[in-house]
Amino acid sequence: MGIDVSKLKVPTTSGAGMKIMEAISGSEPDLAEVGDMIAKDPVLTSTLLRIANSAMYRREKEISNVRTAVGMLGAQKVRMAVTVVAMRSMEAKNSHIQELEWEHCFAISTLCRLIGQYAFPVIMEDLELTGLLHDMGALILIANYPAEYEKLVDAANKRDMPIVDAEKKFFGVDRNEVLMHMSDALHLPEITRRAMEAFAQHKPIQSIESEVETHLAVLTLAHQIDRSLQHEQSLPIEKMGNGLGSLKELVGLSDENLDDITEEYQNLLNSVISV
Repeated sequence: MGIDVSKLKVPTTSGAGMKIMEAISGSEPDLAEVGDMIAKDPVLTSTLLRIANSAMYRREKEISNVRTAVGMLGAQKVRMAVTVVAMRSMEAKNSHIQELEWEHCFAISTLCRLIGQYAFPVIMEDLELTGLLHDMGALILIANYPAEYEKLVDAANKRDMPIVDAEKKFFGVDRNEVLMHMSDALHLPEITRRAMEAFAQHKPIQSIESEVETHLAVLTLAHQIDRSLQHEQSLPIEKMGNGLGSLKELVGLSDENLDDITEEYQNLLNSVISV
């Protein structure tokens, strides 16, 4: 079947969410004001507090105040919360594949942050956001065609077919094309958009000389680490241009660093945010 991307149901951000996105888009957002805006939206409040109290951030005591959460987490976590709420608002009911895809997005986001802590601490929040957003195109396809997507995944797994090839065969477009088309609706940061365009090409990364290449290398490395730890492949394979070894060298991680990241990821695996 061929689909018209322009006719896909898209995630809608609430009025409060739109105002919050506008408020954090400036160079120096007023986080206290943003906290007050979030506090007026129960769903956003709940989502942000769940992020703030997740095991990833190791809080000694629970955070229950939105202003405190915003001040500690910063603008990128607010963007993450608004995006998650918008995407969750258009979910298909009782879709096993959809939940697997969400788990994958949160897992890759977690790994991007952990890699960033070791290799690129200044931009680790941006890397984490890229990890979360990278497969939103797949979630949009699932929300619009849940039954068809279940069949697609079954067929791809049986044939060991890369997921983007299966999407292209079934729908005429893949997740990356959908994500690019929806980039404005999802408020996709420019750096994430450019990194995803590069990720979709599946070409080997030769060097890291720009922030886009940094995001691309970390995102690909996160996928390779995640794949290396999976005993069973629940979702179809993804195309990647580099192997684990070359990515580790490109990013500048030692074997010890990689072991530490893997160990910490495994410790967090059962407690990463799922909102």
